[in-house]
Amino acid sequence: MNTHYPVYPDMSLKGDEKMKRKISICMTALLTAGLMAGCTGNSNQVDPEPSEVKEETPVVEEQPEEVAEEPEEEIAPEEGAPMVGMSRYFDYTLWSGEESADWLALYESFLMGEETVTVGGETPYLEEGYYTLTEMVEAIQATLAENFIPSELLEIDYTLIDAGKDGYPELVIKLPFSDPDENREVPTEYAIIRPFYGELSVVTIEETFYRSETSINEYGYIIKSGSNGASSHAATYYYITSDGEYYELYTIFNYFGLDEPVFCPEALSTPLQEVLASQPETYSGNYTLTAVLFDFDNEYDPETEYEEYSTERCKHCTYAFTDADENDAVLDEAYAQLCEDNGIQIVPLSEIQTMIKDYISQFGVNDDILGGEEPDWDLLTAS
Repeated sequence: MNTHYPVYPDMSLKGDEKMKRKISICMTALLTAGLMAGCTGNSNQVDPEPSEVKEETPVVEEQPEEVAEEPEEEIAPEEGAPMVGMSRYFDYTLWSGEESADWLALYESFLMGEETVTVGGETPYLEEGYYTLTEMVEAIQATLAENFIPSELLEIDYTLIDAGKDGYPELVIKLPFSDPDENREVPTEYAIIRPFYGELSVVTIEETFYRSETSINEYGYIIKSGSNGASSHAATYYYITSDGEYYELYTIFNYFGLDEPVFCPEALSTPLQEVLASQPETYSGNYTLTAVLFDFDNEYDPETEYEEYSTERCKHCTYAFTDADENDAVLDEAYAQLCEDNGIQIVPLSEIQTMIKDYISQFGVNDDILGGEEPDWDLLTAS
């Protein structure tokens, strides 16, 4: 099972106040009220003549009855009334509870360049450490330049999601880049952030790149899909729980336009492809092969032991063949037996769909999570 948790490095916070910032967010100055000082005047008094002095009668002051103070009635804020400082960034009316407000305050501070986020050792594009928003953006951009080509940040966008649908918001930062020389497409990075033990931490960084797409829905369900050509497509599904745990759930591969319901070279490793070669039977054409892969934890190095790795990976998949009308294809009996003898499991497509639903339910993924919409993005700043 592929899952990772934030790692907290043993290092001090970075606080270089002289760092040139690319992001400037103006704070509204707090209004101060002047205290009005009261003035008291003095008057001159003239002592009366001795003959006019009268004996003073003591005055008894009446004590007012003690009235029990009634507690002030708490007035609920009107719906839509602004939370101090938060309305400039978030629709705070969607979140309730003191802890939610604390989370929002951390996010606001981070967006303003004051708060830092912790990055663990398994986070793509970033080394372990503490980063302000500016430092995080610059570090990602530097890594992209090292691995691909120099890129230019177009803008910074942000949104809030509710991973696990528990009522506590996670912050998502979107960083779209462009190639200033227009040589090739460069990625869009997504950083998902939430508090852990009172400190912000990067849960994961997702990416959209050439011929690929990343979709993050409002409840933390993530789909990363891409094309390997006109006849091949793959999608990997991830989930962030309400506790901030990040799971890679499964991957689906689709191969389109097959002449017959047999494995295409792209679907299997070279050794298995040689065994499960095309059969001479005649079919109607335009078949689709669907494969699903759950939690493949292999013991082989894909680079040095490729054939062993790919064979085992193929055997961990479950397959289905469908015809042009999306009905389950009827396989030649001898071919079906050959597949079974080599550890290849072929089932109806509906069975694959049931397997997926049962598997992801173990992680708390239900119909509500699956039905979440993609959030709206707001512009934080442009380059």
